[in-house]
Amino acid sequence: MDNEAIVIIQDAPEGFTWNNISSFIDYINTNLFGLLYNFLLPMAGGILILMIIWGGFKYVQGDTETGKKTLTAAVIGLAIIALALVIINTVINIVST
Repeated sequence: MDNEAIVIIQDAPEGFTWNNISSFIDYINTNLFGLLYNFLLPMAGGILILMIIWGGFKYVQGDTETGKKTLTAAVIGLAIIALALVIINTVINIVST
């Protein structure tokens, strides 16, 4: 087994230094929030759309209890995604100022 570390975050851009906190914040903004915006939130949105379609399908097919539960879970998921966007934007605005 190799003793190499698995690197999830990309390398720092050229000219980047860890000398001040703003450089660190810029690094986190481009990596962590970029991952959330560009990958995780769109994926969650796609799953949300599939859940709404599946819940509607189940409801129309006569399995109303399962359909209602799936649609309820989708609405709760939508609220969580919206709250995540608000929190991310708030943190970015606070940190950027």
